Amino acid sequence: MVALPGDPRNGIPITELPEEVRIDAALWLGTGGKMADMDMYAEVLEQALQQGRRVAPGVHLYLQFGSQKIKQYARERGYIEIFELAGAELMTHRVAPVSTPPRRFASAETVTVS
Repeated sequence: MVALPGDPRNGIPITELPEEVRIDAALWLGTGGKMADMDMYAEVLEQALQQGRRVAPGVHLYLQFGSQKIKQYARERGYIEIFELAGAELMTHRVAPVSTPPRRFASAETVTVS
């Protein structure tokens, strides 16, 4: 599902989009700082690396640790190396709404997913 502009309730299956949409940024924010989130991120990115894939040029993948404890958990399991090799941009915990991107984007046409 994807939400069309204007209201997140305007969702449609991605297969129904009239054209391909380029994603400029993905926000993987560890809401609640769950270790399971890091496990899933690492699994997805490790599979991508094994297939010779990484974050596409011009796309930003922001990955946020919910706390220093979660960051240490990721470090101990070797996840940080996986994240960096895959091209993720790592962020430390900060207080901000989930909808706030980690940097300002140039235009309203920028497409982000989370």
